Amino acid sequence: MASIFDIAQEAKVSPSTVSLVLNHRQRVSPETRERVERIIERLGYQSPRQRMPAETPRAQGQKLAFLYTLESMYDHSVSTYCREVINGIQSALGDVGFLSILRGADHADHDAILHQQLDAGELHGVILFGPEESNGYLERLIKAELPLVVFNRLPAHGQFSCVTLDYYGGAQQAIDHLFDAGHRQIANLIGDRAGKWLTKELQNGVSDRMKFHQMESISAAPLDTTITMESVKANCERMLKQGATALFTGDYSGVRYADAMAELNVRVPEDFSIIGFDDLGMTTKRGLQLSSIGYDKRRMGRIATRMLQQLIQGEEKVKWMASAVATHVVEGQTVAPIGEAVAADVNGEQQEA
Repeated sequence: MASIFDIAQEAKVSPSTVSLVLNHRQRVSPETRERVERIIERLGYQSPRQRMPAETPRAQGQKLAFLYTLESMYDHSVSTYCREVINGIQSALGDVGFLSILRGADHADHDAILHQQLDAGELHGVILFGPEESNGYLERLIKAELPLVVFNRLPAHGQFSCVTLDYYGGAQQAIDHLFDAGHRQIANLIGDRAGKWLTKELQNGVSDRMKFHQMESISAAPLDTTITMESVKANCERMLKQGATALFTGDYSGVRYADAMAELNVRVPEDFSIIGFDDLGMTTKRGLQLSSIGYDKRRMGRIATRMLQQLIQGEEKVKWMASAVATHVVEGQTVAPIGEAVAADVNGEQQEA
């Protein structure tokens, strides 16, 4: 059966636009609406509302919104990450729930569609993906006093429920994976926003595991999405001069560093290993699949949905809930056992020290 993503891809619009058409919203141009409706009819798509058995009272249907913000996307589109989460939400809702997929604006104050739905009391609960202090969405949704589940953000004073990752444990798994491959000089490049809870968890996981293995982390310069390849190569050269043989970083950074190493004639993974975090299925220019720390994204969506359902139905005498999803190593092609010559050099340096 066709999904909302199939329709969006063929119509060359965002899933949120398809959601607006399906929910008969007026904020879609007539031309776009007509094109989307033709594709819906041709693909035979049926919304959960249409698939609901006739004997099921509509009052039982819960209308939820999955809201993702611009800051959560590198290309301002629905990522593979989000797709998996949304699929988990839809599977948990089954045929008695309605899901609106909303792409946020640069700030909540500029999001007329969300304000319309909140003011009209049309939503029973919201799942927020990518909350940032600066965009105002978290504050606006808390003010609405709706059941709210937020991804990867710890609640303050029980104002919302949350589904997070075990960032601390994931960072330890990454270090263990590199350690088991013989690496002792590991560079750490995690987090683009100092002070964020998840960044602290990752850094603490790295630090504690490095101490456990009696190693010292080699720091790497911060990397953001605007940094140039020349800057990345300069950072690679600095890490190599410090003796690093491996790097732990995010997936997006990981592929950029792998490509930069290739331009410096440093082979990945033969000469240098890289492991990322998030398991986004990314590959380098050489076609190598990035090794990464992954987790069950569909499960995150299912957990978030069940939390909302319990809060909406009042089955639990609690104001908020929290759940952490375990991580695991995803074997790719960018981590390999350290070469014998390199290992001998490293061991020699350690003995001299």
